[in-house]
Amino acid sequence: MDYVQAFTQEARKFFHVRRTKFRKQARTNIEASWHRKWRMLGSGFYGEAWAHEDYEDLVIKISGPAGWGYSYMGAVQSAMHDDESEPRDDVWPDYAEFCMANPHPSLLRVHHIERVSMMAWAVLPRYEPNYGGMDRDALQIREALYGQRQAEYWMLPLLSIARGRNVSIDLHSENVMRDPETGNCVITDPFSTTGYGYGATQCSDFDDEYLTEDLTDDEEDEDAD
Repeated sequence: MDYVQAFTQEARKFFHVRRTKFRKQARTNIEASWHRKWRMLGSGFYGEAWAHEDYEDLVIKISGPAGWGYSYMGAVQSAMHDDESEPRDDVWPDYAEFCMANPHPSLLRVHHIERVSMMAWAVLPRYEPNYGGMDRDALQIREALYGQRQAEYWMLPLLSIARGRNVSIDLHSENVMRDPETGNCVITDPFSTTGYGYGATQCSDFDDEYLTEDLTDDEEDEDAD
């Protein structure tokens, strides 16, 4: 059994214990791991990232229903949502599956991903914080997602992930990390379904022409203002 497979087995056990045991406990106990070798690295509206002390360069990311990562804040934001009939599922698993099927220096390297009911878990490299700007490859993807440049053919399924759903493009500095092996900037999560992103742009605001045309100079000037 190789290194990644060994971690994946440990991660699978951790996910099922995390899913069944901790969801029944008070959220104040959320940082306590079921095994002392596991440590939470961070959490968001839908997800959590955990590391194992015996596998320092791999992590498990767990994606759950709305409020899984932010507990009470998640419940508040869900209640504030305009249309409760709209789905509140996390789009990150779709993005992770796209990355796994379309390897690219600026996309996640996903070693393994599984969906279980409304949840999913994935094995990823342990990326480092990115304290600089985006590199050229990541910037081109960002501009294509925001409709500021022509999307390359391989990007079209990435754009289609969000179309027709209550999803916004939310690609800011905290959603870009650095791969310690390659030094590349990596886009970890470019979408938001909470509506509380950093100036998130609704995908429905994008005209289809942006898949084939660049913005005009006048439009670029307006955006700069």
